[in-house]
Amino acid sequence: ARDVGFIFQNPNHQIFESSVLKEAEFAMKNFKKHNNIDYLLEKTDLEKYRDKNPFRLSYGEKRRLNIISILSYDPKIILLDEPFIGQDHENVKKIMEILLEKRNLILMVLHDFKIAENYCSRIVILKDGKINMMEEKHESCN
Repeated sequence: ARDVGFIFQNPNHQIFESSVLKEAEFAMKNFKKHNNIDYLLEKTDLEKYRDKNPFRLSYGEKRRLNIISILSYDPKIILLDEPFIGQDHENVKKIMEILLEKRNLILMVLHDFKIAENYCSRIVILKDGKINMMEEKHESCN
């Protein structure tokens, strides 16, 4: 489990702590990793909520919190199920910048083809559960 980080589609399924800061640090204490939580909170515009109950955040804010909680322990593989639901263009860009900084293997389920085209090195399109198309892109995303 420490090599793989998974983000569920419903952000409420991954919130366990009583504050945004504690939630962001949740995985770190389990995996003994020390990454820059303050940087991740600031980069995702969540630093102002660090003492707030995470269940009081908006849907999009919870999604960002889930992502930084996983990133805090730096897994080798990151699996994201529709990570950009509830995010505006600016937040998508910020999240992708953070993900790309980590240089981990990232697998995303997306319905927004433009995001895949802009950031992913490989795109696989499924139809009826089978690979319909596979495209190699640039090296900006693993």
